Amino acid sequence: MLAAVEAVTINEQVPELKEVPAAPYDAEIMAAYAEDKEAFDAYFKDLRLEKLGLKKTDPETAPAIKEAKWNEMAEAIAAYESQKAAVEADNAASTQAAADANTAALAAATAEYRPLIKLLRLKKNFFTLLKNYITFEDFYGKETKAIFQCGTLIIDQRSCDLCVRVQDAGAMGTFAGLSGMYLLFLDCVNKTQNKQMSIVACVSAGDIDDLFVGKNAIFYDRSGLDYDAKVTKIIDNPISIKQAFWSPYKKFAKWVKELVNKSAAEKESKGFEDMKANATEATATAAEGGEQKKQAFDIAKFAGIFAAIGMALGFIGGFLTSLGGGIKDVLMMNFGWLIFIGIIIAIMLCISGPSMFIAYLKLRARNMAPVLNSNGWAINARAMVNVPFGKTLTQEANFPMLKQPMKAWKKWCIGISCTLVVLCGLWLGNLCAWAGLKSPLPC
Repeated sequence: MLAAVEAVTINEQVPELKEVPAAPYDAEIMAAYAEDKEAFDAYFKDLRLEKLGLKKTDPETAPAIKEAKWNEMAEAIAAYESQKAAVEADNAASTQAAADANTAALAAATAEYRPLIKLLRLKKNFFTLLKNYITFEDFYGKETKAIFQCGTLIIDQRSCDLCVRVQDAGAMGTFAGLSGMYLLFLDCVNKTQNKQMSIVACVSAGDIDDLFVGKNAIFYDRSGLDYDAKVTKIIDNPISIKQAFWSPYKKFAKWVKELVNKSAAEKESKGFEDMKANATEATATAAEGGEQKKQAFDIAKFAGIFAAIGMALGFIGGFLTSLGGGIKDVLMMNFGWLIFIGIIIAIMLCISGPSMFIAYLKLRARNMAPVLNSNGWAINARAMVNVPFGKTLTQEANFPMLKQPMKAWKKWCIGISCTLVVLCGLWLGNLCAWAGLKSPLPC
C-alpha cells in the first residue's frame, strides 16, 4: 500500500506543439548548401569585383550554378531556418511551462499525501525500530544484524561483528571506555569509490598480543564493499578469563625482555675507551693498600655489633627453618607429594587470581549503551554483553600448523624428556620396586 501511495501520479499537462515548417529542398541539397555556402559566396563576390576590373577570377573554380539561382536558394533556406528557429523557441517555452505546471501539481499532490505516507512508513518500520532501539532483539537474536552494526572487521586471525560507525570521535573517545569492552578505533578507506569512514570494533575473543596502533585490517560494510582499515586507538579492557590468567606472566616476561634489551643496549653503547678507563681505575684502586687497610681497621671497630646481629638473625632463621620443617613433615605424612602440587597451584592463584577476579567483574559489567550513547543514540537502559554472548560477536580462525623440519638437538631433547617422564611415572607408581626404587607416595 505504501508503494501504491508513493507511486501516485497526476494528469500531466501536454503542451500543444507547433509543427516545424517543411524544408524547401531535400536533405542532400541542404547539406551540400551548408558545405559549399562559404566558397560559393566568396566566388560570386570576386566575380562582381572582376566586372568592375578590380579582380581576376579562375574559371576552373566557377560553381555549376548561376548567381541568381544561388541567391534564390539562399533566400529560401534563410526564411526556412528563421521560421524553424521561431517554432522551436515557441515549443520550448510551451514545454517548460507545462513542466513547471506538472511540477507544481506533483508538489501539491505530495503535500496532500504526506501525512498518509508518513503514517504508512511508521507502520512499516516501527516494529523494526522497536526491536533495535528498545528491546535489541536483532542484536541479541543474531538472526540479523542490528541497524547500528555497520559491518565486519577482519583483523589478527579473527572477525569482529560488533562494529559501529563513529559519528562524533570526541564523544566516542570520552564515553566509550565506560563500556568495559576491548575497543579498536579504525579509519577505513575505499580507494576505488573514494569512500571513508571511522568505526569502533569490539574484540571479545582471543588474545591482544598482536593488536597495536597502526595495525592494518580489512573492513566489509553491510553491502559487501571492502575498505582498507588501520587501527588508530585502543581502549584496553579484559577480553576473557583465560587472557586475564596469563596476563601477569606475559607482562612479567615483557618487562624482563625490555630490561634485558635495555641492559644489552647500554652495554653495547659503551666503547672501548670506557672499558679501558674502568680497568685503569680498578687497577689504581687495588694498588692503594694503605687506604684498604685503614678501611678494614674501621670496619673492625664494629665487628662485635655485626656479630651480634648475625647471631640474632641466625637464631631467627633457625627457628623458621625448624618450624617449616615440622610443618613439612606433618603435611608429608598426611598428603605426601600432593602438597607440592597444591603449593604450585596456590602460588599461581596468588599471581593470577586478582587479575582473573577483576576481569570477571569487568566482563560481567560489559555494556554496549555507552558506545551507542556517545554515537547519538538515547539509550537509557543497559545493553549488557556477557561472556557467552560476547564470544558469538568475535569468531576466531584456526589454521593448520605448518610442518617444519626439526633439528637434531630438539629431537634428542624431546626424546630424553619423554623417557624421564615415563621413568618418573614408573617410579611414582611403584613399578620400579624390584630395582630398589620405591615410590615416595604413601599409597
